[in-house]
Amino acid sequence: MANLIREKNLPELMIGGHAVTALGHSRATFDLNLLIPQSAADKWKSELSRLSYGPYAETSSFLQFEALSNFPLPPINLMLVEDAAFEILSATKNDSERIRAAITSGH
Repeated sequence: MANLIREKNLPELMIGGHAVTALGHSRATFDLNLLIPQSAADKWKSELSRLSYGPYAETSSFLQFEALSNFPLPPINLMLVEDAAFEILSATKNDSERIRAAITSGH
Protein backbone atom coordinates (compact mmCIF):
# COMPACT_ATOMS: atom_id res chain seq x y z
CA MET A 1 0.00 0.00 0.00
CA ALA A 2 2.84 2.39 0.82
CA ASN A 3 4.23 1.96 -2.69
CA LEU A 4 0.86 2.73 -4.25
CA ILE A 5 0.47 5.84 -2.12
CA ARG A 6 3.94 7.04 -3.09
CA GLU A 7 3.75 6.13 -6.80
CA LYS A 8 0.28 7.59 -7.37
CA ASN A 9 0.81 10.56 -5.03
CA LEU A 10 -2.34 9.72 -3.05
CA PRO A 11 -2.85 12.10 -0.13
CA GLU A 12 -3.46 10.37 3.17
CA LEU A 13 -2.86 10.40 6.88
CA MET A 14 -2.85 7.14 8.80
CA ILE A 15 -5.42 7.08 11.60
CA GLY A 16 -6.87 4.33 13.78
CA GLY A 17 -5.11 1.32 15.22
CA HIS A 18 -2.02 1.39 13.00
CA ALA A 19 -1.43 5.06 13.83
CA VAL A 20 -1.70 4.26 17.54
CA THR A 21 0.84 1.46 17.10
CA ALA A 22 3.22 3.80 15.24
CA LEU A 23 3.08 6.13 18.24
CA GLY A 24 4.30 3.30 20.48
CA HIS A 25 1.09 1.83 21.88
CA SER A 26 0.35 -1.72 20.76
CA ARG A 27 -3.11 -2.22 19.35
CA ALA A 28 -4.28 -5.29 17.48
CA THR A 29 -6.07 -4.30 14.29
CA PHE A 30 -6.51 -5.70 10.81
CA ASP A 31 -8.18 -2.92 8.85
CA LEU A 32 -6.37 0.11 7.48
CA ASN A 33 -7.86 3.51 8.35
CA LEU A 34 -6.81 6.57 6.38
CA LEU A 35 -7.88 10.19 6.47
CA ILE A 36 -8.04 11.75 3.00
CA PRO A 37 -9.16 15.06 1.50
CA GLN A 38 -12.57 14.95 -0.18
CA SER A 39 -11.02 16.04 -3.47
CA ALA A 40 -8.98 12.81 -3.60
CA ALA A 41 -11.91 10.39 -3.09
CA ASP A 42 -12.38 9.52 -6.77
CA LYS A 43 -8.66 8.96 -7.27
CA TRP A 44 -8.57 6.65 -4.25
CA LYS A 45 -11.64 4.73 -5.48
CA SER A 46 -10.02 4.22 -8.87
CA GLU A 47 -6.69 3.03 -7.48
CA LEU A 48 -8.30 0.67 -4.95
CA SER A 49 -10.45 -0.79 -7.72
CA ARG A 50 -7.25 -1.60 -9.64
CA LEU A 51 -6.08 -3.52 -6.57
CA SER A 52 -9.27 -5.63 -6.58
CA TYR A 53 -10.99 -3.72 -3.80
CA GLY A 54 -14.69 -2.94 -3.96
CA PRO A 55 -16.79 -0.55 -1.88
CA TYR A 56 -19.13 -2.03 0.70
CA ALA A 57 -20.26 1.18 2.40
CA GLU A 58 -20.23 4.81 1.35
CA THR A 59 -21.43 8.07 2.89
CA SER A 60 -20.45 11.67 2.24
CA SER A 61 -17.67 11.41 4.83
CA PHE A 62 -16.69 7.72 4.89
CA LEU A 63 -15.76 5.08 2.29
CA GLN A 64 -15.23 1.43 3.22
CA PHE A 65 -13.60 -1.11 0.90
CA GLU A 66 -13.05 -4.84 1.03
CA ALA A 67 -11.02 -7.18 -1.16
CA LEU A 68 -12.96 -8.73 -4.02
CA SER A 69 -10.61 -11.67 -4.37
CA ASN A 70 -9.89 -14.66 -2.17
CA PHE A 71 -6.52 -13.16 -1.27
CA PRO A 72 -6.72 -12.05 2.39
CA LEU A 73 -6.31 -8.29 1.98
CA PRO A 74 -7.27 -6.06 4.90
CA PRO A 75 -10.37 -3.87 4.71
CA ILE A 76 -9.59 -0.22 3.95
CA ASN A 77 -11.59 2.61 5.50
CA LEU A 78 -11.25 6.15 4.17
CA MET A 79 -12.49 9.07 6.25
CA LEU A 80 -13.07 12.14 4.08
CA VAL A 81 -12.49 15.65 5.35
CA GLU A 82 -12.59 19.05 3.72
CA ASP A 83 -9.38 19.85 1.86
CA ALA A 84 -8.56 22.78 4.16
CA ALA A 85 -8.88 20.58 7.25
CA PHE A 86 -6.65 17.95 5.63
CA GLU A 87 -3.97 20.57 4.97
CA ILE A 88 -4.04 21.70 8.60
CA LEU A 89 -3.75 18.12 9.85
CA SER A 90 -0.97 17.37 7.34
CA ALA A 91 1.04 20.22 8.82
CA THR A 92 0.84 18.59 12.28
CA LYS A 93 1.50 14.98 11.30
CA ASN A 94 4.01 12.80 13.07
CA ASP A 95 6.36 11.20 10.54
CA SER A 96 7.48 7.63 11.06
CA GLU A 97 9.60 5.50 8.75
CA ARG A 98 6.80 2.97 8.48
CA ILE A 99 3.69 5.11 8.45
CA ARG A 100 2.54 8.68 8.86
CA ALA A 101 0.15 9.26 11.73
CA ALA A 102 -2.23 12.16 12.05
CA ILE A 103 -1.95 13.81 15.42
CA THR A 104 -3.04 17.12 16.81
CA SER A 105 -1.62 18.89 19.81
CA GLY A 106 -3.26 17.91 23.05
CA HIS A 107 -4.62 14.57 21.75
